[in-house]
Amino acid sequence: MKKIIFALSFISIQAYIYAFVDNSNPTNCKECHTCDKPSTQALCLHPCPRHETTNSNKHNLSEGPGIVFFKDIAEHFTPVKFDHRAHADMSSLGVEKCNFCHHFTPPGKIQPCRDCHTKNSEDLKRPGLKGAYHRQCLGCHREWSHDNKCFSCHENTDKKTPVDPSDKSDIIANAHPKIQSPQTLVYKTPYRKAPIVTFHHGQHIKSFGLQCVNCHEKFTCGNCHDSDPNKKKKRTMQQVHQSCDKCHRADNCSKCHSLKEMAPFNHADKGWKLNYPHSKLACKECHKTPEEKPKKECKFCHKTEWTRQNFNHNSTGLKIDAAHSMFECSYCHSENNTFKVFCNKCHFDGRDPKKKPVGEYLTL
Repeated sequence: MKKIIFALSFISIQAYIYAFVDNSNPTNCKECHTCDKPSTQALCLHPCPRHETTNSNKHNLSEGPGIVFFKDIAEHFTPVKFDHRAHADMSSLGVEKCNFCHHFTPPGKIQPCRDCHTKNSEDLKRPGLKGAYHRQCLGCHREWSHDNKCFSCHENTDKKTPVDPSDKSDIIANAHPKIQSPQTLVYKTPYRKAPIVTFHHGQHIKSFGLQCVNCHEKFTCGNCHDSDPNKKKKRTMQQVHQSCDKCHRADNCSKCHSLKEMAPFNHADKGWKLNYPHSKLACKECHKTPEEKPKKECKFCHKTEWTRQNFNHNSTGLKIDAAHSMFECSYCHSENNTFKVFCNKCHFDGRDPKKKPVGEYLTL
């Protein structure tokens, strides 16, 4: 008896799997999978396959609900509040591509899914609402996150806490894991004269105090999570340079393009070695715009808050007497070095206030 039950179960599973495939022809893996070698770890599934004639008419997003409340399919878990509008806004699908999820969109009033996906459907090619809903969600979230635990969307029925509506910052009911930003990205471009572009991502963030949204504007889930990762995306020249052009519009191609990978920017190569405290400053403290090239003299930046008249040099441990007050700061602090300057840098013959008085010396 157990063998018969097992056999029937196996047949049912097989029937469910092949229900999505056109049985009139030999099975083609590409009908369901986007990669050549799918596995249990990487299923590479297409979005929910459709084998029935679709009715695709344009609808406005405002016609649909903001939140869909799935309560009749709950068994072991509490109901699910699905933020329909947030998914549409953040998935980069847009109103024109509603049929990515909605394969039946006749004109007029939007039909509820349950009209076709009945609870006890016997048609394996038209699963019940519970099966259709889960297959729809898993079609994207399995490919994107590879983690589809039930509690990502559900709470156990024994919990008395209410189900909160979805939040746009928490679109799949779990907080997005922290994104580890790369330090350096190297691109190989079709520009033959200088095909290599080295982008020091980490240095840009640190030097300019940037947040992700400063460069990655209007990004959506679909920019990083592609339901078909094997599909090559073609971008125009304008799209490729869009983020960089904000600061580098006036630069020549050679500013970024080279024949080999480039080392990080070294400020000393420009004649100004960044010592303390300047090394702690963000670039924008001196460069109000990326194109601005400030002068190297201290007084160019330290106009009123740090002048000879109001800066007390005694606080450094060295009193500026009459003999030294005639000199500019840079006379002792060359290369913008604010560290301690030793007397023998100038008084190489051994003169200093503790041993010999200041003045001209005559050797007899």
